[in-house]
Amino acid sequence: MSIIAKQVKKSDPFLPAATELLETGIDSLGLPLDSYYGLRNDEAGRALSKFARENKLPLFGFINHPIAGGVLYIGPDFKHIGELSGQQAVMILKQGKRPEELPVLRQKELDVYYDPEALERLGIVFPESLSKVAKRAEIID
Repeated sequence: MSIIAKQVKKSDPFLPAATELLETGIDSLGLPLDSYYGLRNDEAGRALSKFARENKLPLFGFINHPIAGGVLYIGPDFKHIGELSGQQAVMILKQGKRPEELPVLRQKELDVYYDPEALERLGIVFPESLSKVAKRAEIID
């Protein structure tokens, strides 16, 4: 697998970059965990999803909420991360621990979601091993 990245400034539309990537023969698209795609009610994320559907490309989301058209979403649970941060704050503020004494806490398992309709539309068979850990996505359209 090769990953080809294109940087898009927050003020620029991504469609020219996506079209350029498509012309190179890409096999799929990835939606990164980046504020660019969440701005203006997920406008860019929805547009990338539409671009993927129109060009019959699988869209993989590395985000914390599914967008219509993506086949697989892998991302952090920010509520859980907030709880871990709260635990650290309690140890510092109430127990007098110094931050440098504390271990770095992290989410041990990412959230994994899949969209069966998107998989079917693209003719992708979802491995049973993944369906045991992934949850069916509640799609935001």
